[in-house]
Parts: sequence; structure tokens; C-alpha cells
Amino acid sequence: MDTGQGPTNAAYFRWVYTLFFVTQNKLFLLKFPSITPFFKTTWNDSKSQLNSVVFKDLIAFDPDSAAGNKNISAFPIQEKSLKNLYLYLVEILKFHRIQVNYYKHNSYQEVYEFGSEDGQASCSLRLHYNGKFQVTRIETVKSEPIDFAALVRDIITSKLRSGNEFQQTVQALIKAKLDSHKIAIWGIEHHDYHQFYYLKSDIGNVKMQVFYDGDGFVTQVFPIAYTNLEVAELVRLALEL
Repeated sequence: MDTGQGPTNAAYFRWVYTLFFVTQNKLFLLKFPSITPFFKTTWNDSKSQLNSVVFKDLIAFDPDSAAGNKNISAFPIQEKSLKNLYLYLVEILKFHRIQVNYYKHNSYQEVYEFGSEDGQASCSLRLHYNGKFQVTRIETVKSEPIDFAALVRDIITSKLRSGNEFQQTVQALIKAKLDSHKIAIWGIEHHDYHQFYYLKSDIGNVKMQVFYDGDGFVTQVFPIAYTNLEVAELVRLALEL
């Protein structure tokens, strides 16, 4: 399977297609390459710098969803994007038997009171958001018992925004590599041909930029910012780059 011309170009795959197509009985493959989206990836830390790493899109709801066009009977929410935030919170919390008891709108912040269905626990959270309706900060107003607010916060921030099919494939591969080193994906920003990953671990955080081409390969990984050198090296080790 080694033609000497590299296994990641169109000519190689045409050759492989012909190889399988003309075979009548048995085909023996030698030096079969393991081709994954990371086959051509390089680690580039030339622009890396020590810095704080903060993710500013904490709740992965879609502000532009058509669901926000309908009226909300429970509370007087007027803005479509804020309706979508409310609907997302209701949907993700119902599986944990937690409901929205109270809602108040303020400029660039929403105050929610959440409670368990059995009435044994409740908390109030202030959700701060920017002009793009990205939730940038979650502040605990009150909680009874004390750890209930942390539980609600973990639930509503647990999901990541989904990208296109290829981005989802890359995300799954990256997550599998990071999990074995106890590095969590905090959040992801999706763009055309690149993504920003926000990673966190017990020893620090990393903001990582991932570039890919139109042929289905990740080309470069840049650790843009990290809170210490040790965590940046841990991410490189986890990604095997």
C-alpha cells in the first residue's frame, strides 16, 4: 500500500479504488496506512503565550432557533433569543426533575429561580449575556442546600455546541484523546476551517486553535494561550503531536 507518493491525495485513493475494483478472488494488503483526520497534523506553539483562559459562551443554546417565535405562557419573555434560552433551560433540566419557578429580566442579565420537583431544593442564578446572547458569566444569588446551585450550573453548561459533521468527528477524536489524560473540553467556538477549543484540567487551562482543510484533515494545532507550560505540554502529549 506504500506507493511512495503519499496516501492523502486524490490520486492515491483513485489507485486504491481501482485496486479493490479489479480484484477477483483475494487481495493481500501490505504496509496499510492508518489514515485519520490527524494524519497530517502538526503542533505549532510559535504564537503561544502565558495568559488567562476564559470561555465566554457557557450555555450551548441556539439564540436563532425558530422555537423562539412562539409565545411563552409561563413568563412574559419578549425577545426571541431569550425565549430560546428559557426553552433550552426547561428542556435540559426536566430530565433531572428540576423546573423553573421564577424569572426576571434585566439589561444583559436574566435571573432564574430553579427548584426540584419535590420542593426540597432551590436556587437563584443570574445569567449575564452579551450582545450576541452568549452567556458569559453565571452568578449564584442564593442556594438551598448550598450545593444545589452548583448542580444546576453543571447541568445547564454540560453540553457543547455542535458543528458540522466533520467538526463533530474531530471533536469526538479529540475528546477521546483528552479523556485519558483527565482534560475536559470546556467549550468550542466553530468557524470555517478552524475551531477554538477551551480545555481545562486540574493543573490549568488551555485555549487551542485547530485548523483543517477541505479534504478532511486537521492540519495544525496552535496552543494560543495557557495558564502554565505544564498543561500545554500535557495537551500536546494527549493529542500525540
